[in-house]
Amino acid sequence: MSSLESVRACAVAALGVPALGAPAPGTHGAAAPAAPGIHSVAALVLAALALAAPAALAQPLSLDDAIRIGEARSARVAAQSAAVTAAGELAGRAGELPDPKLVLGIENLPVSGSEAWRADQDSMTMRRIGIEQGFPNAGKRRALGARAQAESSVESANLAASRLQVRRDVTVAWFDLRYAHE
Repeated sequence: MSSLESVRACAVAALGVPALGAPAPGTHGAAAPAAPGIHSVAALVLAALALAAPAALAQPLSLDDAIRIGEARSARVAAQSAAVTAAGELAGRAGELPDPKLVLGIENLPVSGSEAWRADQDSMTMRRIGIEQGFPNAGKRRALGARAQAESSVESANLAASRLQVRRDVTVAWFDLRYAHE
């Protein structure tokens, strides 16, 4: 068994899931599904490390490096980071006045008879062009701004929680793999 195969076997044993792409027990050669549950990020990190070049496997991966790689490759952290960015952009605009609107219109346009669809023939036909600007109550605008700031703070807290969860998952997987070698 090569060192690469032994690292894969240890990762599989540490995480309790079959290796990605390897036959799952009882499936008669069918590929195993991706690792479900809490350890999915850690499984992906360890699978990527197990597939790395043999030269990279010569030096043991430190816990700090594993955590850094786990955070960088976590889809959960990336999605939450995008949510924080979006909430921050919305928070800046929440308390502002709404955008002005351009209004165009034709009223009392004849639709039948000899003057049908001709705006210049009937004296009752009116053309409108203008700009509308809404002015919501200042208190309402302040409340919308405060709500958006609170939502931005919630998204930031969710990002911190996601990072901590990834750190925990990677740390557990790292220690499981480390003690599996001993």
